[in-house]
Amino acid sequence: MMRFGSTLTLNGLVAFIAYNAEKIMLGRAWGPHAIGVYGRAHQLLNLPTDSLNSAIGEVAFSALSRLQNEPLRLKNYFLKGFSLVLGLTLPITIMCALFADDLVLVLLGPQWKDSVEIVRLLAPTVVIRAIINPLGWLLYSIGLVGRSLRIALVFAPVMITGYYIGLPYGADGIAIAYSVVMGLWVIPHVFWCVHGTPISAGEIWHTVIRTLAPGILGGALAYGLRLLCGDAFSPALRLILESMTLFLGYFGLLWFAAGQRSLYIDLFRGLRTASVGTGR
Repeated sequence: MMRFGSTLTLNGLVAFIAYNAEKIMLGRAWGPHAIGVYGRAHQLLNLPTDSLNSAIGEVAFSALSRLQNEPLRLKNYFLKGFSLVLGLTLPITIMCALFADDLVLVLLGPQWKDSVEIVRLLAPTVVIRAIINPLGWLLYSIGLVGRSLRIALVFAPVMITGYYIGLPYGADGIAIAYSVVMGLWVIPHVFWCVHGTPISAGEIWHTVIRTLAPGILGGALAYGLRLLCGDAFSPALRLILESMTLFLGYFGLLWFAAGQRSLYIDLFRGLRTASVGTGR
């Protein structure tokens, strides 16, 4: 337990440094305005998704740990949880990429308009982290915390090197570097994590593609509405219409065309059962 816990703690520390070193570098090099604009954009993007991953991850780790000696059930449970996290995260990514101006204006106010471009540039990292983070549940649940630590020790210097390359270009350069490094890292990360486990890289990418296609179509519908609306509505009303179109189109396609209807039905049944049990 001490070995597992200490390795897990060290892994978390290394990952924290990798994901947050750019804020220190940006603040020292470019001052409080740059770090304020970048930090606010980063917080807007990651607050809902980090909360989602934390909530689901705690349940998933416990469930997967109990199944570590049943490879088939472990794979089925993991892929369901992975699909759920990805399915709930993707529309947030698309909304931030397409409608960052309305999001910042409505949620943060016009004084944070400089954050709009950074939100757009960082948007890809949201879905990439939704792919990467659940693989941590898998490694932890089957006792491969040592592998997770080795991955973090390789990832951290790569990420920090990317920050140094982008630093001369200010907050936008850091945001571009963050997204580019994460995009290049995700493929080797997936292969390294699933090697020797019951889950194959092909199953991971199949789940990603099956979720991504409805997201692209849903985003296209919402952006088409944006073009039709123009400036006819207030930013708040326009954001409501954009988000409703995106979410309804995305989850409609996910439900009927992507074969994930049973996943969400099981989820709703589980929530209903838990609610009834609590009421009793």
